[in-house]
Amino acid sequence: MRKTERSDDITAPVWPGALQFHTGGITKFRGAMETGKTRAMILLLNYLLRYQGFTGDRVFCNSWLWVPGSHWLRNSELRKVLRRAFNTETGSGRWNHCIFIIMDADDVYSHIEQADKECYQDIKKASQAYKRNIHLFYEVHEGLAVPKYMRDKTEVSILPKPDEYTDSMELFVADGHYKKNYIIPIQGVSWTHDKYRRFDENY
Repeated sequence: MRKTERSDDITAPVWPGALQFHTGGITKFRGAMETGKTRAMILLLNYLLRYQGFTGDRVFCNSWLWVPGSHWLRNSELRKVLRRAFNTETGSGRWNHCIFIIMDADDVYSHIEQADKECYQDIKKASQAYKRNIHLFYEVHEGLAVPKYMRDKTEVSILPKPDEYTDSMELFVADGHYKKNYIIPIQGVSWTHDKYRRFDENY
């Protein structure tokens, strides 16, 4: 298995082409433990890779993913990458059309006041994610919180409801882009079980 990477070793990717419409933004996956949050993230990631023109080398996560070319970073290194993408290196198409995944975001960013200031410095220009075709996914456990700045910038909230007996899942979506709520039914979700590894000896 490959090792985790360092932010300093990653060259900021540049998107040379035209940007798309209707892709990008900050999405929260919520729910209690073992309720399918990570699997829902993997399902949406797979959709973006297959149908929206995203590539594995533009995926950054604090977990091992099955995606060839994706970047596996420790929590502290992912924060450095986020700061580069949403604060210090936002011009000339850099980091556009990328996907950032924060698993257990409440471990990466505490809800205490000091963490809110740090989160602001990391994702200062998060409001530009939609127009830059950047997806930022994060998962949070019910009852725990991330900093207010991240909550304020979140545009879509997804609550997964898995059904293990039918190998299916319903995603209850609160979509701030279109100001509506809807349900996405998905069949055949068990393939996601071994496509990520949050806790590993190399982590």
